[in-house]
Amino acid sequence: MTRKTPNIVLMEYSLRGVLDTLFAPKIQQLLFNQVVDGIQKAIKDNKKELVVCDINQLETSIAISKPNFVSALKSSLDYFVKVEDYSKCSQINKLIQELENGQRIKK
Repeated sequence: MTRKTPNIVLMEYSLRGVLDTLFAPKIQQLLFNQVVDGIQKAIKDNKKELVVCDINQLETSIAISKPNFVSALKSSLDYFVKVEDYSKCSQINKLIQELENGQRIKK
């Protein structure tokens, strides 16, 4: 199954608008889910980078390179602990453990 990269649309074209958009609760939930699911797929497919989302208005993408997967997962874990999504926390802990042990991820 092909992973679809979401396009984030800015409501206000300023630094404050970008920050307000990226820190909106629904956008944060979307982005953290994209990070976790995307890293899992990137590792399974042996990709060196994951594109989390596109911001077409700024002609840019938010991407995470393979050396930063663990740190991105740890940040995601903090978010999912905060929102009390413990099944996602379990998934993240397994991914971190497999990455730190250098194992290939099985689905």
